[in-house]
Amino acid sequence: MILEFIVEEDSIVLKDYLAKIRLPRNFRSGQNKEHLFFFVNNQEVANYYRLKKGDKLVIVASEKDKDTTVNPVKDNLTILFEDEYFLIVEKRPGLATIPTRKHYNQSLANHIMAYYREKGIVARIHFVTRLDLPTSGIVILAKNGYLHALMENVPLVKKYLLMAEGTLEQSEGEIVLPIAKDENSTIKREVDPAGQLAKTKYRVLAREENRSLVEAELLTGRTHQIRVHFSHLGHPIVGDKLYGKESETGLMLHSYFVEFVHLITKERISVRSYPHWWKSRYPQA
Repeated sequence: MILEFIVEEDSIVLKDYLAKIRLPRNFRSGQNKEHLFFFVNNQEVANYYRLKKGDKLVIVASEKDKDTTVNPVKDNLTILFEDEYFLIVEKRPGLATIPTRKHYNQSLANHIMAYYREKGIVARIHFVTRLDLPTSGIVILAKNGYLHALMENVPLVKKYLLMAEGTLEQSEGEIVLPIAKDENSTIKREVDPAGQLAKTKYRVLAREENRSLVEAELLTGRTHQIRVHFSHLGHPIVGDKLYGKESETGLMLHSYFVEFVHLITKERISVRSYPHWWKSRYPQA
């Protein structure tokens, strides 16, 4: 949620200004206070910042940023794009995107926080996109909560490369199958008529050894969407032990292409990344 104000008073501390204006109840509650982010003239500030008349104040409440405590843990980081507003990196397979109980200090978020500290970048971790633990590829971050919130309404092209079991009969198509939580599992999803709308567009790039190399584009963003859709078709992704069978290759699913219009510069940002299992003989995706 985003609220915008033009300050009409001169030389007033932000926290005092907040006390004078009428914020929605959920913004005023103690439960949400620590998750508010303040921006004055597009720069993030603290609540002791002194406002002046004419300042543009933006208040952002972002559900995705509730857990802001991330320990910095240095590791190799593959940077695909960076400016003062966004950071786009490559996640390796088997690395959690965010800290969990099992991966509290071994996640992409930990490594990015260490990078921020090393470079003197004052920013929290704001993931615009995330990937499952076994999935590799491109991950986008915003460097402040304001941009992070705005990105929820920005058209984002997301394409994946995958190796599916068996030979897909159709060379291209669109899978439109609703997805819901599997009642018998805390992790799995399944195709269910009562589930949320899910659309995946795909095209077959090559066929070899009873497998199909596929480019898949997410038209919606449901949990495990590509994995569930191809498994339901009878062509699970190679190495998907959750929806198919385990393989020494690991999960052959990689986020390889993203594209969006930069919110600040208005330039079209296009980034590509190919998986470690990609072979030179494959047709260019």
